[in-house]
Amino acid sequence: MVKLPLYRTVWRFSGRSFSQDDKAPIVTTAELGAKLKDLELRISHGEYFHPGKPQALAVQDVPQPADMNGNGDIFGGWVLSQMDIAGGALAARAAKGRVATVAITAMTFVQPIKVGDMVSIYGKVSRIGRTSITIDLETVVQRRNDAAEIRVTHGTFVFVAIDGEGKPRQVPAA
Repeated sequence: MVKLPLYRTVWRFSGRSFSQDDKAPIVTTAELGAKLKDLELRISHGEYFHPGKPQALAVQDVPQPADMNGNGDIFGGWVLSQMDIAGGALAARAAKGRVATVAITAMTFVQPIKVGDMVSIYGKVSRIGRTSITIDLETVVQRRNDAAEIRVTHGTFVFVAIDGEGKPRQVPAA
């Protein structure tokens, strides 16, 4: 893992960073940017997934052979439907009632899911509007013979609170 020193004050002059602590190494902003870009890439590929972060487990399932695509991996539509179910459950709790999916504003497939993987979908409410609720979702798997958790997909789903007739309604205050 990349360990970067933390400083109270950092000054930047001519593309170089200087710390208030005179024992600290001097790092160019280009070097720091490259390290941060590498760290973001590693995080996006699930290398530093930490399940203890503040997210709720919403769905857990094991895909079966009937859920495979032509390549032998789990069909992306199956994963999308599981994430929609997970997001809908969290959104319904926040809306204190029925919700409907109105958009998937972001979706990234990082790694394939295999038959027999334990699939866990974690989510959190990221925004509540007047009638809409945005849920950030993350799918992780544990391979059949390995307890390590691997981040395989992540996405942002938007739901709208609806009344008994299917019309948008205001989300009640928490």
